[in-house]
Amino acid sequence: MKDYAAEILGEIGVRIGTRASIECFTEVCFAGDRNNPDRSRPDGLIVVNTGRSRWSALVEAKIGDAQLGAEQVERYLTIARANRVDAVVTISNQFSAVPHHHPVTISGHKTRSVDLFHFSWMHLLTIAQLQLMNGRVEDNEQRWLLHEFVRFIVDDSAGVRGFDQMPAGWKPLVAAARQNSPNLPEKDAREVTEAWQQESRDLELILSRQLGRRVEQKLARDERNNPHLKFQNDLSRLGSGLIRATT
Repeated sequence: MKDYAAEILGEIGVRIGTRASIECFTEVCFAGDRNNPDRSRPDGLIVVNTGRSRWSALVEAKIGDAQLGAEQVERYLTIARANRVDAVVTISNQFSAVPHHHPVTISGHKTRSVDLFHFSWMHLLTIAQLQLMNGRVEDNEQRWLLHEFVRFIVDDSAGVRGFDQMPAGWKPLVAAARQNSPNLPEKDAREVTEAWQQESRDLELILSRQLGRRVEQKLARDERNNPHLKFQNDLSRLGSGLIRATT
């Protein structure tokens, strides 16, 4: 599915030209880890070769309620750096505003030499459906494969879903608003802010599928480039909203 791969990888700056080859491997392990009983085994490896350059990425995917953890992601970043792999790509039911905004907080030094990207399953589904809806896949075989991918993803057994539940911090937030109280524990405020960001991204994808075209939040340049700044700004907006509700 080269057209599909080109659009997905293009979002993280990997250009797929007509002569580029894409190879995918599953359950990869590396020579240096063979004698380690606790060796890690990423779900996949993508290698893109343009003839002039080579780009590669480890892939880790979660389904259902399984959450990505900082320890595992950082371990794969270490493996990638040791084996000269350019990036780590994670996939789960967690959402991020753009691929380089990761839903898990990762130590900054781990991404100095290895890029880290994240896609939600719903994002991958949306791109596939938009390509099919807009006739952007001309090859019959590729179009059939993309149809089968969509058919698999939308089946309940695949464990793929949108954002469907607010966190525990939502109840204290509602109570604070009803009681005209501007005070909300920081833990609850951070939980609700993170949930709101995921809900916003899910709504973008739902609208994209309904309208047949990409719908995206309009982010300020500094927020797009800095996910931590985006989170802090949204957290501040939540606090300001509670204060206004009590005045």
